[in-house]
Amino acid sequence: MKWLAALALSVLGCSVSSAAEWHFVGGDWASTSDGLTQQATGGQAYAFRLTRAFKNGSVQARFRVHAQGSGVQAAGLILSSCNSQWAYFVHFDTKNDQLILFRGDLNIASSEIARKRGVSLHTGQWYTARAEVRGGIIRVWLDETLVLEARDTSHNAGLTGVYTSQGHVDFAAIEVDGDETKLVTPWHVFLPAQDVRKRQLAAEILETRVLCRSLYIGWPSIAQAPNGDLLAVFSGGRTAHISPDGKVQMTRSTDGGKNWSDAITIYDTPIDDRDSGIIQTKEGAMLVSWFTGPGGGQWQGHWTMRSEDNGHTWNKPVRTEVTTPHGPTQLSDGRILFVGQRPHESHGEAYDVGIQESRDDGRSWRTIGTFPVPKDAEMLAYDECHVVECAEGKLVIGFRDCFEPHKMRQAESTDGGRTWSTPWMTNIEGYPPHLIRLRNNWLVAVYAKRWEPFGQYACISKDNGKTWEVEREIKLAGALKKDMGYPASAELDDGSIWTVYYQAAHPGEKPCLMGTHWRPHYE
Repeated sequence: MKWLAALALSVLGCSVSSAAEWHFVGGDWASTSDGLTQQATGGQAYAFRLTRAFKNGSVQARFRVHAQGSGVQAAGLILSSCNSQWAYFVHFDTKNDQLILFRGDLNIASSEIARKRGVSLHTGQWYTARAEVRGGIIRVWLDETLVLEARDTSHNAGLTGVYTSQGHVDFAAIEVDGDETKLVTPWHVFLPAQDVRKRQLAAEILETRVLCRSLYIGWPSIAQAPNGDLLAVFSGGRTAHISPDGKVQMTRSTDGGKNWSDAITIYDTPIDDRDSGIIQTKEGAMLVSWFTGPGGGQWQGHWTMRSEDNGHTWNKPVRTEVTTPHGPTQLSDGRILFVGQRPHESHGEAYDVGIQESRDDGRSWRTIGTFPVPKDAEMLAYDECHVVECAEGKLVIGFRDCFEPHKMRQAESTDGGRTWSTPWMTNIEGYPPHLIRLRNNWLVAVYAKRWEPFGQYACISKDNGKTWEVEREIKLAGALKKDMGYPASAELDDGSIWTVYYQAAHPGEKPCLMGTHWRPHYE
């Protein structure tokens, strides 16, 4: 995938001057003798012409869609782009013989302005397409025939370009025209994750960005090592959400989150490795947890693994009886408490949530009980839990409820996790929770909302989990679609927080590791 605004001669096989005219977002673009080609057949890929912005602009190009892939196999024209997501997108869909005009993100239904069905489009055939916007009227021609006209005033001026959706497409004879103008705000690549207010009622968003890429990344956690490094672990190097090839991977920041390393594989069983958690133990070790499966024989199960050198080398894995995405919790009495599903897969004891502890810093585990899931609970109503210890020693556990309205379920323990109160439903909507206690003894819960508008969120409790300030809920990041989330947080020495999560940074991409650096408003 090529992400450079100006690509060198050796990459594209063309003159530097012509290559420098384009900014590519997604896909696999290259220059040809008379245009561009984009070969990736998954998701969307965009080429924006950087040299001039137009008011009342037009773009024309010849295109040919190859008969490859299983998606809509579409070519497109771009008008009035003020950033990489907000523009007029003219969509020529060869799979469904239709033309669609969008005012923004192609993945959001509300972006559609107009649609023309019954437009005969075939793969392997060259077409000439032209689109113009003038005085709030958008017109589209195909082979010199006007096929669509619509009124919209969402965009006044911007860059032009071409794009593809789930298709290998050749473009030739690309021409642009219009009333040249300057953009009020400089054109930029838009990250949907950054589409949040910087200053909110309960926090300030300092930064949101991509931290690491490794094919498909999912289900991360983060912790600070004894030497101050930030370590984020995840299932990486994957083909898809469900695939047999996930690895336990890690990225490291040695400067408080300013820079992050490439993905490092710290363990890879012969089967799928998923849902990595990480904590720092009382002895100063780093402890990673994950589960494997399915169908892995001797490798099927739940695991933890220790590092005694700030995550540079790792000891042999140890089996556990339980698992949960963000792993166990270090308690002030030296024990490590691990509450989670037993087994992970939805079979066997349907609602069994086991409780284990380690008294030797994560080297071994023993079962001390079972969480009292109500007998009438539905399957997965008490899923993917996480525990935090309050200042006075009380433990608070939050559960993912997979059923609407997806409110976090909560319970408490006053005897170190051996027994628990009857759980109740909180007013936090989202899942799964990751809970931490800040240095000022506030609790912070982070979670995702896998429904529109998608995003990563945080909520604060100032009374040890008795109440949560949902009316001051913090939106950490927006997201494109529901395959995302599992945020986890670590507090830095300066009181700021890094929260990591997985999601696609741009339309058409596989999920990567992203992070938001933020600071609560301490009162």
